[in-house]
Amino acid sequence: KKENFTKETWVKADIHDTLPFDDNFFDFSLCTHTLEDIRDPISVCKELMRVSKAGYIEFPSREAESIMGLKKSGLVGYGNHRWFVEVDKNRVIFTHKSPYIYTNKQLTLPSNWRPTTSYVGLFWENTFDVEENVIIGTNETIKEQSDFIKSIHNKNYKMNDCHSGFYKL
Repeated sequence: KKENFTKETWVKADIHDTLPFDDNFFDFSLCTHTLEDIRDPISVCKELMRVSKAGYIEFPSREAESIMGLKKSGLVGYGNHRWFVEVDKNRVIFTHKSPYIYTNKQLTLPSNWRPTTSYVGLFWENTFDVEENVIIGTNETIKEQSDFIKSIHNKNYKMNDCHSGFYKL
C-alpha cells in the first residue's frame, strides 16, 4: 500500500506554535478531543482558522466531563482535561476545569449519571468565535459550576445549534 506522504512532505510541529502553512492552506481540518487537554486552546483555535477554510472541532460534553468517576474512581470526568468546553451556535467557550470540583460532591454529577450527550462539536466555515469564560475568585468558580450542575438536574441546560451525540462512556 502506497503512503500519501513522503519524508519531505511530513510535518511535525508543536500545536501551540505558528504552523508552517499559508493562510487557507487546508480545505478542511479536523480537531477532535484535543483542545480540552492543552494549555492555550484559544490560540490554537485561531491558528486552525488561519490555516483552514473550514473544519470540525469536537470535545467531551461538559455534562460528561462533570461526572464523578467517569473513567476512574476519584476523578471528575476525564481527569487529565484542563477545560470544560461548550458550544453555542458558532461560538466555542472554554471554562477552566478547576480543582474546586473535588471539594464538594454538589459540584459534580454522580457516577451512575447518564448524560444526554457525551460530546459536542462544531462544523465551521471561514471562522468561528472562541473565548474563555474567565472566572477569577473561588466563590465565583464554585457558583459557576454549581449553577451548571443545577441546570442539568433541572433540565434547563440547553445546547444551542451544535453537533452532539453519544459515544460509549
